[in-house]
Amino acid sequence: MKSAIEKAREAGGALPKAQGRNERAADLEKLAYLAAIVDSTGEAIFSQNLEGVITTWNAGARQLFGYSEAEAVGQSVLFMVPESLRTATLEIFEKLRAGQAIEASETARLRKDGAQIEVHLAMSPIKGPDGQLMGASSIAYDITERKKIEAERNKMIEQLNETLSKVKTLSGLLPICSSCKKIRDDKGYWQKLETFVHEHSNAEFSHSICPECMEKLYPDFSKRT
Repeated sequence: MKSAIEKAREAGGALPKAQGRNERAADLEKLAYLAAIVDSTGEAIFSQNLEGVITTWNAGARQLFGYSEAEAVGQSVLFMVPESLRTATLEIFEKLRAGQAIEASETARLRKDGAQIEVHLAMSPIKGPDGQLMGASSIAYDITERKKIEAERNKMIEQLNETLSKVKTLSGLLPICSSCKKIRDDKGYWQKLETFVHEHSNAEFSHSICPECMEKLYPDFSKRT
C-alpha cells in the first residue's frame, strides 16, 4: 500500500503533465481559430516556403485564382505567374531569403481559366518561435476593374490634352487696316481677315452680306427685298 507521501509525489508529478496538456490544447484551439479567420476572409491569403512552394491556401485564394487547395498546395508559386514576370518573382524570393523587406506591389497573376488579372500583392516574412525565417505569407486582392477604369480615364485625359493642344486662340492686340480691314501678322504681312482668322483658329467662314452693305452696293436689289 502506497504511503501518503508517495501519493502526494505522484499527484505533484501529474499536475505539470495535465497543465502541459491543457496548454497544448489551448494553443491548438487558438491555431484553429486563427485558421478559421484566415479562411473566412475575402482576400486571397496563402503562404510559401523559402523556395516559393505554396504551403497554405485559403478560401479567398480559391475564389480569386480558381484553384482548389489540393491543386495549389505543393506547387511552385510560379504556376500562376505570367512568363514575363517569373524572373521578377524569383528575385523577390532571393530578397526574402536575404532578409530584405518586400514592398507591396501591383502585379499580374493567372487564373485557372487562363485569364490574366491585375492584383495588389503584399508579402510578409514568416518566422518560427526561434526567430528563424521559414517562408512568407501573401495577401492578394483583385484590382483588375480599378486598373481598367484608370486606363480609360488616362486615355480620356490624353485625348483631351491632344485636342486642347490643337485648339488655336486669338489674343493680344491685332493691327487691322481701317480701310480694307486686312490684319498684319507677326511677320509684318497684311492678310485678309478671313485668312488670318482661319490660320489662328478653328473658325470657318460662310460669306454673306449685311443689310447696310446690301443697300449701299445693291440699292435696286435691296428695294425689291
